[in-house]
Amino acid sequence: MSIAKALSGMLGCHFVCCSQPSLFKGAVLLAPMLSLEKIAKKGLNPYLKPIASLLSWAVPALPVAENGKNTKFPAIQEAFDKDPGTWTQMTRARVANEYLRVTSELTKLFPSMEFPFLCIHSKEDTFTDPEGSALMHEKAQSKDKTLHLIDDMWHFLMHEPGNEKVQEIVLEWLKQRC
Repeated sequence: MSIAKALSGMLGCHFVCCSQPSLFKGAVLLAPMLSLEKIAKKGLNPYLKPIASLLSWAVPALPVAENGKNTKFPAIQEAFDKDPGTWTQMTRARVANEYLRVTSELTKLFPSMEFPFLCIHSKEDTFTDPEGSALMHEKAQSKDKTLHLIDDMWHFLMHEPGNEKVQEIVLEWLKQRC
């Protein structure tokens, strides 16, 4: 069983699909980064997306995109900003291009996904796109797929008020399958 959130949700989902699907009995994905389509339409992103590969090659360290901020729970955002293990600067060209490349590749794999999964995402998440989770749920061929779109939370589902409900959903899903 794989449990992953946000960026690691994208990587975990890609790994389960492409690398060793037989090693996993399923996946729990919390606010996974599965699509950047909504984010790609904001601000300067529509102009940057067509030249993302060029920027990645020519100026890989160029800051190109702001990271989403948790304005719903400012104290949680402040704690993450103070964490030395958290990247708080703008996303750089090479990283942004890789996010675009992998999420684009991953959305094409949705129809071939047959592993059981639980995906939980906040409807108010502006850091990763909840529509990506809904699209995966819609397109995946898995016979055992569950999507929970949560109200009144943002992105850090295991740290925000209401995390107890998220934990209950995850534990119940795991109990039924492990």
